[in-house]
Amino acid sequence: MEIDNVFICTRCNYDCELHSADRKVYEIASLKEEVKELRSAFVEGRKQLMELKKESSIIRKLTGNGLAPSEVPPKKIKVKSHK
Repeated sequence: MEIDNVFICTRCNYDCELHSADRKVYEIASLKEEVKELRSAFVEGRKQLMELKKESSIIRKLTGNGLAPSEVPPKKIKVKSHK
């Protein structure tokens, strides 16, 4: 009788460990998929940001509001230090 009880307990522990391992494998696979999706979203966001930062894109958006790039180039301002 005792041997049967030990066998049953051992078998239950073994089944629980297998179930736990399966759950961890599933969780790892799920997290890897989430990382892929987040990386893809990050790359897409970075691509959109780079497009929005382009001077041509900014000019195109501001032209609709009545603003245009200056025809006169900017002048340098030199500051003389007083010693």
